[in-house]
Amino acid sequence: MAGQFETAGAQHQNPSRGKPIHIARMETGLFTNRNPLHDPASWYVSKYGGYPDALLDGSNMEISNQLTIIRRYGTSRYSFAQIPNAIDRFYEWRKLDTTISVIADTLVGSYIVSNVGANTRIFTKSAGAGEGYYQGVASTLYYGDGIDLQKFIAGTGTNGVWNWGIAKPTVAPTLSITQSSSATVPWQANTVYSTMGLLVDSNGNIQQLLSVNATGTNTTQYGVTGNGQPAWNQTPGGLTNDGGHNWSNWGPIVAWTPHTVYNNASLGGTLANPCIIYDPNTKACFFTATPGNNQGTSGSSYPNFPNTIGGNIHDPSNQDSPPAVKWWYLGALKVPPPWTPSHSYTTLGGGDNSFSGIVEPVSLVNGLPSNQTVFWQINNTGSSFTSGTGGTAPPWSTTLGTQTTDNQLIWLNLGSGTRQTTHNYSQWTAQGATFSVIVDSNNNYQVCTQSGVSSSTATAGIVWSTGYNQTTIDGSVVWTCVGPKMTWAANTQWYLPSVGWFPPGGSISYGGAIILDSNNDVEGVVASGKSGGSAPAWPAFGSAAGTQTTDNAATWSLIGPFSTAGFSWTKGMSYAYSYTSRTATDIYNTTTPPDWPGPLGTPYGALTGHISTASPLATIRGGNPGATVTLRIPCSSDPQVDTITIWRTLDGGSTLFFLTEVPNIQPIGGNQQTQIVTDVSPDTVINELISAPINDQNDPPPAGFLPMAFHFERIWGAVGNFVFASGGPDVLTGNPNESFDPLDFFEFPSPVVKIVPTATGILVFTTSDVYGILGGPIFDTFFPSPMVPGVGLTHFQALDIHGGVIYMFTADRQFISLDPSGGAQRMGGPIANKLENFDSTLVYVTVHERGNDNAIYIGNGSTGWYRLNPSQFPNGTQVWSTFATITGGLGVVQSVEVAKGDHRLLYGHPGGATYVLFRDSAVYADEGTPYTCGFTMGSFNLVSPGQIAGLTFVNLRCTRVGTTPTVGFLLNETSGAFTTFPSAQAYPWEIYGATGQPATLYSNAYYFRAAGVPALAEHMQVQVSFPAEAIANEALTMTVFGVIEQQPEI
Repeated sequence: MAGQFETAGAQHQNPSRGKPIHIARMETGLFTNRNPLHDPASWYVSKYGGYPDALLDGSNMEISNQLTIIRRYGTSRYSFAQIPNAIDRFYEWRKLDTTISVIADTLVGSYIVSNVGANTRIFTKSAGAGEGYYQGVASTLYYGDGIDLQKFIAGTGTNGVWNWGIAKPTVAPTLSITQSSSATVPWQANTVYSTMGLLVDSNGNIQQLLSVNATGTNTTQYGVTGNGQPAWNQTPGGLTNDGGHNWSNWGPIVAWTPHTVYNNASLGGTLANPCIIYDPNTKACFFTATPGNNQGTSGSSYPNFPNTIGGNIHDPSNQDSPPAVKWWYLGALKVPPPWTPSHSYTTLGGGDNSFSGIVEPVSLVNGLPSNQTVFWQINNTGSSFTSGTGGTAPPWSTTLGTQTTDNQLIWLNLGSGTRQTTHNYSQWTAQGATFSVIVDSNNNYQVCTQSGVSSSTATAGIVWSTGYNQTTIDGSVVWTCVGPKMTWAANTQWYLPSVGWFPPGGSISYGGAIILDSNNDVEGVVASGKSGGSAPAWPAFGSAAGTQTTDNAATWSLIGPFSTAGFSWTKGMSYAYSYTSRTATDIYNTTTPPDWPGPLGTPYGALTGHISTASPLATIRGGNPGATVTLRIPCSSDPQVDTITIWRTLDGGSTLFFLTEVPNIQPIGGNQQTQIVTDVSPDTVINELISAPINDQNDPPPAGFLPMAFHFERIWGAVGNFVFASGGPDVLTGNPNESFDPLDFFEFPSPVVKIVPTATGILVFTTSDVYGILGGPIFDTFFPSPMVPGVGLTHFQALDIHGGVIYMFTADRQFISLDPSGGAQRMGGPIANKLENFDSTLVYVTVHERGNDNAIYIGNGSTGWYRLNPSQFPNGTQVWSTFATITGGLGVVQSVEVAKGDHRLLYGHPGGATYVLFRDSAVYADEGTPYTCGFTMGSFNLVSPGQIAGLTFVNLRCTRVGTTPTVGFLLNETSGAFTTFPSAQAYPWEIYGATGQPATLYSNAYYFRAAGVPALAEHMQVQVSFPAEAIANEALTMTVFGVIEQQPEI
């Protein structure tokens, strides 16, 4: 290579036949995967001098950013104390307080590394555990090793270590139901107290008491039957005699329908053309008053009926004359009332028309029934009259599901009370719904509590249970006895429980009337009947539950002492519970939760707020007029669980909501404890904003789970060839990082080794291929996709990512870079023949950036590493350095940010106890032990075949530190023993003479004649060696000087 003077055109004073091969900078680096007789330059580049600086071998020397070759940095101790076992990997745990903890994983456990004191063990591995995998989220470190699944939260518990996730309860809570006084009323004389509100009407049908407010004005739970009614003529236009006066059937009261012809109310309606309608919005009736007593036709849109006395409206609204209908508000009562005896009724058109008629057979207090016809009977005599004093029994409805008004009472037809063989019967479901009831051969009511088909056995041939709440099986039907039958009586007071009627059984011991006796005890009726004129002799206070009392025709059973606690339900409900780790800010730390006597106090668990998947259900079927529900819940032995969350559905609902939370009791003497909670809370207490995690939604991570990444607010990890993810944003209740739905997974054809999050998704590296999981953030929207077929990974630590570029040592022992958007590049090509000797299951790959020290390190897991600068300054080329043999061996090597902005290349010795070490730019020895270093450059192609080079000297200029290097040469061979130059001469002689030297450099010429070897060659290699000394030995330039000697003719 020409010097700058020569390049500028300077002439030699005494031209020499010799020429230098001058290497002014070291920029090619180690390049072993090549023809040893040629540097790695392309044909084109070789025309411009090629890459003669390419290294063929060496150890412990690196290409610097100054394009020199220098002794590698040494090793110092980072940790103050040793780790007792070899380190598998490091993990930098970044926390919300902005600090970083360095975690070291070993064969036996995990340690927080300290550089000022003792290291702290946090996790201890179980037998059979493998390498530890970590994922820090905020102030929690999650951990898995194939056996253990744990988390570490500093400052909690005794050592901060807890199970990862909370195992779900496997058994349902045990429920016991105690009838309470919450549905009781004081006993009253001369009142019918019934077990189910049943009677047999004059047609042989069963009627059930549905309401005591047929008039719309009764606010009590008591209502009185009528004194009989006239036998109503239910043909429009027909007359009914009532004490010598006639009622006129003015047609049905109907719901408004469009395009319907309505008669004028002055003439009365028919079934086809009514004259009066019921509006559910105003809860009032409107009659037609079309001018000229004409009929009218309704419009297509529902009218906006007025809700004022005297109000009227045209229908359609844009017409005020026939054929439009004109509707008038009925009057002050809004709807016609039921018939009452000895009452004065005005004539129609003689004033307020709401006082001119009655409605039958059922009141409109609950709206217009959809399953039966009601009629408007009016006084059309021209003058007022007074109704009679009574008549026959009510005109009982004869159709199943229809109603009958009886003064203040409304009865519901349940069908025939006569049992039929091989007949379908329907069970009781809810208050107000129809169900099957029969009267057995003992004249007791039998209520159907399990639907089915009756047997072919005659009723008299069946042995019927006679006791209250006793059952009889009849074919596939189950009947429950509710006591003796009753018939209708006039002017009789009935009691209707506020929550209605329930058949006994299941959660209900007493489903009928419940009263409070004079001893402050609660009594439940077990035989329907009318109470006496004075109170019976009740059992003494403290008597046994079940003690019976005869009260005229009724029979009572003692339930127990009065209690104000309890609640009622009509359909049923379910309970479940979850194990919980309460947070430090839980509202019930300082506030009393429902169904518990006081605040729960300071939590003692992991403080994560996690809630396990809910337990199996305990279900109460059917309603109850008033009771308390006691739950017996097995407690958790998991130390992180300090709380039990109890869930309950709404009455008749299916979704579990938050009811309360109570303390968990840890085992005592190794024995599991039971928590007992009594629920007295109505549905209004339930928090419908918090639903229970069910169907394994909040299960712990699957067994063997290895956490590998945090992406889209989920922890991703693998078990074999399956990738699982935590619930993340899908979790509504509990900690999203501890909730793993077992169905949230992806299966791949090869074992998963590492998961890498990227800007576009996550990459899944298996032993065979690379896949992507794209989509999100809801789990059901994620999907897998092949990304890079045929590229596998066999060691978690054999991959690192920097600036979006992935660097990895593949399963087939290649070192590549992978850009998800730009493809793969085989960066290990220059030393591929060396890398193929690495065990891909042991290799470590790490990218290290610290000031002017920036490179990728590929460790073999046993002795040392190769170093690659992927973008060597100033040309941006990839430059490999010689193999670094670490004194004591090299296991893990990993770049870790140990503090804010402080990146260290940490490593440790393999095989046993080791300090945590770091690459220290201030030293050139390994823990104080110096090491040798050197490099081999070549082969230099001195001449082409047909020529012979005559070699004069090798010039080496090095930084003047430490010992001058030893230089050797190998002529005309690609391998073998090097000949060492016996001495060095300061160069140039003309400047330094025999003894001089530059002050800052070793500038030595190594003359071939001094070696005593014929200096004729076609090609050669040069080897430079430095002794074991803690010095930054550095080679700056190298020159080989010689001439071309023509080969003699043969």
